[in-house]
Amino acid sequence: MADATTVRRRCAVLVAAASVAPAGEAAAGVAVPVKREILALYDGAQEGVVGATRIHRFAEMPLNHLGFVLRFLDVGAALPDPAETLRYRGVLTWFAGPVPDSGRYLDWAGRVVGLGVPTVILGDVGVPVGPDTLGPVNRILEPAGVRDSGDRVGPTLGTRVTQADPVANKTGATIASTAKAAARTPSLSSEMIAELDMRVTRESNPAIGRYTNQLVSETAPAVASDPRPLRVS
Repeated sequence: MADATTVRRRCAVLVAAASVAPAGEAAAGVAVPVKREILALYDGAQEGVVGATRIHRFAEMPLNHLGFVLRFLDVGAALPDPAETLRYRGVLTWFAGPVPDSGRYLDWAGRVVGLGVPTVILGDVGVPVGPDTLGPVNRILEPAGVRDSGDRVGPTLGTRVTQADPVANKTGATIASTAKAAARTPSLSSEMIAELDMRVTRESNPAIGRYTNQLVSETAPAVASDPRPLRVS
């Protein structure tokens, strides 16, 4: 489940996207209608009723505060004609994984984006990404300036540590014990716990950022290391 900081960041992105005025509304002294409705797509097979969706729990209130109204639609039902989405300020999704009949949804979403309807994707894109879907998925992501490279990291269950930095291990153990103690203190918020963890990290290891953990897979003899420093502000 997303923590409070993650939720705030996602809502900030959503609010910024929804608050951008459509083209032509900046004309001085001209009264123009404002699109206040947002089409909120959810997967009933994953989340059940509207009241249990991530969009309702984490995004609807900030959007209501800005004067927007969410119109919920189960993506498993009949999707509206893409041209009908022009009446909305935008489309919002927050899927936990691929949706049913994802090919149909991908085709629909691509046509909606092609019409210039602002689309905000939180969480999963809703489609299994593979050689056949990578192109259409990237066309949906393109307006946001991002793309899926198609690269994936496989399961790392067979990974083992071959060389460990003792200072880094000490820092990790200190943070772990701090987190356990904080978990037994209900009055501490997640932000306070995060700040406490960061403070312990700095105090127990001032030189953090200059170590490299080396990992090797049980099935692959090659050693992989990342020489880039980890910076903690």
